[in-house]
Amino acid sequence: MKKILMFLVLLSMIVACQTDNSSGDGNPIIPIVPTDFYLGDGFTIDSIDGKSFISSDKSLTYTVDKITHIGKTVANIKAELKTAIETVLNKNTDITYTLGEPTSTPATIGFGVELNIKFPVTINENSIDTKGEYSFTISFKDDILPWDGTSMVIPEISTDNNYYLIDNASNLAWLSGKTVDKNIRFTNDINMANKSFKGIKEFSGIFDGDNYTVKNLNIDKSSSTDTFALIEKITGDSTIKYLTLNTGKVTGANDTNINSDNISAFIGSITGTTENKIKIKIDNSTTNLGLTSNNSNNEASVYIGGFIAHIRYADISITNSKNLGSINNPNDGDAIYAGGIIGYSVDNSMIDISGSSNQGDITVTAIAIYAGGLIGSNIGDNSGNISIINTYNSGDISATRTTGTTTDKTYSGGLIGKNDSHPLTIKTSYNYADIAGTDYGAIIGITTPAGTYENNFWYIPPFGSLPDTQTGAEKLTVEQFKLAKTFTDKNWDFINTWEILPEGLYPTLKTNPNP
Repeated sequence: MKKILMFLVLLSMIVACQTDNSSGDGNPIIPIVPTDFYLGDGFTIDSIDGKSFISSDKSLTYTVDKITHIGKTVANIKAELKTAIETVLNKNTDITYTLGEPTSTPATIGFGVELNIKFPVTINENSIDTKGEYSFTISFKDDILPWDGTSMVIPEISTDNNYYLIDNASNLAWLSGKTVDKNIRFTNDINMANKSFKGIKEFSGIFDGDNYTVKNLNIDKSSSTDTFALIEKITGDSTIKYLTLNTGKVTGANDTNINSDNISAFIGSITGTTENKIKIKIDNSTTNLGLTSNNSNNEASVYIGGFIAHIRYADISITNSKNLGSINNPNDGDAIYAGGIIGYSVDNSMIDISGSSNQGDITVTAIAIYAGGLIGSNIGDNSGNISIINTYNSGDISATRTTGTTTDKTYSGGLIGKNDSHPLTIKTSYNYADIAGTDYGAIIGITTPAGTYENNFWYIPPFGSLPDTQTGAEKLTVEQFKLAKTFTDKNWDFINTWEILPEGLYPTLKTNPNP
């Protein structure tokens, strides 16, 4: 929260100006005011037009470029504004200020709405009261302009020449279809307005969301060929951090000429070599995009994952991140690899997932299926290691074999669908969702080798059909899942990592809280 800085200098100058009326016309001359202002907990004005001033009719006008928690009522704002002014100004030991109750304002507020509050002000200096009435007008301006679907504007470049600075939707659109040769940093929230968008073709480097959000992102069959993602391909060591993709969808094409689809909110594919594995880190990021494969080609393989669709010869670290979006394929296909975090990993990929979760449902139908809350499938030689610590899945997983198919199986698991030949460790993690398939498990569908498991739990709702004994985890009742003691008795960290909210059904991550 920004500190309250505005009114001490402001009304002190009012006093001085009312004493000598130096403007010559009987009205006080007031200087330009400071540009940071805090209205109280949860309501922050991030920037104010630096040219704001009190005019001769005693009115003060601000232009607010961006605010958070705009949903506060007008009554809240009146009260907080009054308190903020008095609290700061009365710190002056020589002068005290009293504000009367503010006068009428609009019934509602929102972007594009002007909020006018007039306060009767009494200034007491040396036991002499000076009275006046001052108007405070705040204009809320929506600077998150939605994309028009066509405009592309080259972003500004940081002073060190290392970053493209993404300030609006047209800046992001300019990156569409390009091989990007710089890092990327967001400087604003972005509204893609559900217009068809083709992802960045290739990227390597730092992709810094800087805690901003891209909303209404729509990557679909009209904007790509066989890879559908914000970043279609990662070609070198890269970090994606502090980025939220909220509201939107990624939809693959129904094209019988496509034999392989990569579908993801963040990354379509990563392909290194045996000699040069690509290192990828995803940190403190969220996706809430619905992912859909429309491929009905019975010879096609579909790779679909919340953060990464397909990786090969890569070292992957995913921390403090979550997928909230659903995954589905309405059309039958040959093989589908689907995971809330990663769809498919092959050949020496090192995967470390911690402090992360999947909360989106996965509903897929195909001849062969590999579906997991975190990872759909890992295959390859045994030189890679998979580590999953402090994670959970609360999204239901339904894997249905194509009608008439008998030779292929469907593997589905609360955390992993299938692990083949990778050493596997799962600790302090759980599944709280329904799992369905032919080979399926509360934590993992099938794995070779067996894996190492410590202090994991599961609960299947009453409509689930899993036997009570499951690989790698202990079954809990609903009541046990609601008790912190259940987990602390098994060395779960409820000081730094986990918590159970007052109305919570199960633990959530402090570093990655539920929405």
